[in-house]
Formats: sequence, structure tokens, C-alpha cells
Amino acid sequence: MTTSLNSSETLLRGSNPLPTILVHTKIIDNFGDLGVAYRVAKLLSKSKEFMVVLYISGKLPERFVFDHDNNYLVICTDSDSINIKFDHIVTTFSSVVPEKFLSGFRKPVLNVDYLLLRSYDKSWEKRIDLPPSLIDGLITSDVMGPESLSTFEWNIYWFTYHKHIPRGLINYLSQSQKPVVITTAIDKGSKSVGNLTIKTHEFCTQENFDKILASSHINFVRGEDSFVRSMLTGNLTFWHPYSVGSSDRPYFNQRYLDNWPLYLRKSYYSVQNAFLNCSQDPNDFKDIDQLLENYHQVHRLTNEWKAYILSKPCVTKRLEKYFDSL
Repeated sequence: MTTSLNSSETLLRGSNPLPTILVHTKIIDNFGDLGVAYRVAKLLSKSKEFMVVLYISGKLPERFVFDHDNNYLVICTDSDSINIKFDHIVTTFSSVVPEKFLSGFRKPVLNVDYLLLRSYDKSWEKRIDLPPSLIDGLITSDVMGPESLSTFEWNIYWFTYHKHIPRGLINYLSQSQKPVVITTAIDKGSKSVGNLTIKTHEFCTQENFDKILASSHINFVRGEDSFVRSMLTGNLTFWHPYSVGSSDRPYFNQRYLDNWPLYLRKSYYSVQNAFLNCSQDPNDFKDIDQLLENYHQVHRLTNEWKAYILSKPCVTKRLEKYFDSL
């Protein structure tokens, strides 16, 4: 469910109103920037110490599923008439806040920029930089418990910028000795090829998406939100970045594989290259066998990484601490 502006207007303008927060995002990638903004807004509102408005500029994606039951969160778009003086403003992915919200606003605007956290104000004359730690900029709250992974079959999730699952991967996994199931929202219609079954699913809530990631041995995902949520399952993750040239992505790959033995690290990079290049050659995916045959060890290593991430502050806790300091 979504809470409309009209139904929560009295809460926003009550006689003893809570501090109000604007979380602003501009639609670029439906399931990356909007996904992050929605999670940030939901987590801030769950404290019940703030009224949160998630303001979405741009065309609202038809397939994005909003699902919350929280009167402390309001979701609105450019078509909504809203005239509220906010106590705090948070942007995501350096989105440009509409001028009507910045007029008279004297505090710094805090920006959550995919895997970084920065603060800035409208004029850039007064800039406050938080420690530029990639890890401390993650959304690590609301992590679901571990799902039991199937021992009968290998489960793989596929949600990338490629329009189809690479033919090379399909042909290679179809010859697997153990049954393989690929679940995807990309290709339409279920089908079987040899020992491989491909299943499709409709777009779902963030909570159900987390469950799909948690029940898959390997996740091939796109978008920052999906990337982080997959790593937080403790399962093996491959990321399809929107821009391969970003300096943040090699950093994460290097840290993610820090404690891996060399032979597994080589296999990971081999599969990653075939995945990113959407290879049509089955032999390019042969190193996936090495990862699956040693999955117990791989899973231990990816869960150590998960524990490390969870030992760091959630980005919303850092935001709340920052609000208190103003």
C-alpha cells in the first residue's frame, strides 16, 4: 500500500508535528535509484520519530511495487501539490531538489550517492563531507534471516542489463550433472533445456525480491540496491554495473574477494567477464563449475563478507545521527 499525501496531511501539519524529512529521487534506473530511495525513506519512517516524504521526480515506473503500511511515510510525485517546510532534506544519487523545497532552507542537504555518502548545500559555499567510506554508506537494516539453500538443485537468479540470458550460459548449464534452475524477470515464459529449467517471475515487493535473492546460490544482479541486498544474503553475487568504468566497482570486487584463494578468485573473474560480455560461447562459463563444486567454501567466504558489512553502521543510522547534530 502507499500512503497518499492527502491522507497524511494532518500528520504533516499537526499542532505538535514531528520533524519532517524530504527524501528526493529522480527516476533514472527504476530498481537502483528508486529502490535505494524507497528503502531509505521506509527505514527513516519506521523509527516513528520523523514524518518522511518520498518525493519522486520523473515518470513513476509502472512495475515498481510499493508495499508498506506506515502512516509516517508519504509517497508523492511532481503531480502532487505540496507546500511543506522540511526540517531535513535527503537526496539520492545527487538528484536536483525542486527549488520550492530549497527556498528558505538553510541546512545542508545530505546526499546518498549509491555506495557513497556525502553532504552538500545548494550553493556549495558550505560543504560538510562525511567520512567517504563506501562500506558505511550501505543500507544494512531490515536484513532477512538466511534461507535454506536447496541441496537437490542449483538455484541461480538473473536480473541484469542484458536483454536475455546469454546463450553461452544456457548451453553450458543445460549439460550440468545436477539440475539447475534460473529464475529471472528478464525473459518471459518458462522453458527447459537439458538439465536446465528457466523460470520467470513478475515484478514484486522489495521484501519478496529479498527472499528470491536469499534462496539462490548465485545472484547475477544489476543496480546498486540489488547488489547490496544480494551481498547481504551471504550468497555468491555477480554485479552488472550501469557504468563499468566507475572506480567504486573495482574497489568492491577487490574487497569482496580479499580472502579468497587464488584458484577461486580466478574462476570468479572468468565467470564475471563472460557474464558482463554476454558471451555466447559455453566454454567461457566453464569456471562456474569450480565455484559450484567448492560452494561450501565459497559460501563461507561470502558470509564472512556479509558479517563484515553488517558490522558497519547503516546509512540511515548515520543520517539520524547527523540530523541530531544540527
